[in-house]
Amino acid sequence: MRAFRIADRRFPIFDGTGPRLVGGRWNSPGRSLIYASETYSGAMLEILAHSNLNRAPRTQAYLEIVIPEDIAVER
Repeated sequence: MRAFRIADRRFPIFDGTGPRLVGGRWNSPGRSLIYASETYSGAMLEILAHSNLNRAPRTQAYLEIVIPEDIAVER
């Protein structure tokens, strides 16, 4: 499975500190989470929806994440 993430390269891209500190759409404060999308376009739309620009900010970096099919899921 592949996932796409666009995030500010000034911060660790797999850290999850921001969502842990303030919460987010899919997590409450205190829970670390990494947001990603099933498609590159979905990841870009999420960035553009929260930006006051007509483009992704220059500090944003893109990466493709390969997730093994047999990865364990914790709930």
